[in-house]
Amino acid sequence: MTRRMHPLGSVFLVLLLTSCGDGRNPTNALFDQQNRHTLLLIEEAPTGFEDAVGIDSALWRPTAVFPAPGQTLEIVGDYEISFRNDGDVPLDLRDDLRFFDDGDFLVDNHIPFALPLRLPPQSTTWQRGSFVLRGGEDAGRYGLRTLRVAIRLSRVEGDSPSGG
Repeated sequence: MTRRMHPLGSVFLVLLLTSCGDGRNPTNALFDQQNRHTLLLIEEAPTGFEDAVGIDSALWRPTAVFPAPGQTLEIVGDYEISFRNDGDVPLDLRDDLRFFDDGDFLVDNHIPFALPLRLPPQSTTWQRGSFVLRGGEDAGRYGLRTLRVAIRLSRVEGDSPSGG
């Protein structure tokens, strides 16, 4: 015996994936690129290196949304972040990506793989990857507006304080 999806179920699934709304003023807010912001939060850094690392550019985009158990949505996407180390010594960076909606409500966070990321002195290093977030129904309706990149910096093991 084969199972077939009820025709109304197919229609509902298509509407969910394309409108991401509640039926009143459907939008594609989740995929809207306008008004996206990226903020850098330095949670931990060696003394004197609090301002050594910055973000040159950040691109993050949800690429798909799927219904998930418990009335949640699974949001899949890609990101690219360019970290700049203006310091004179190499640093190790550990970060997590915190995604917020337009009401500044935390939707979910993602911890990248392959950490720590080594930042050579006076250079730019790219971090690229994919994220999978779990958010409530409002994540689809209100979208993702702000990415807060929370970083923790440490000196590279074996690097002397004088840099030599």
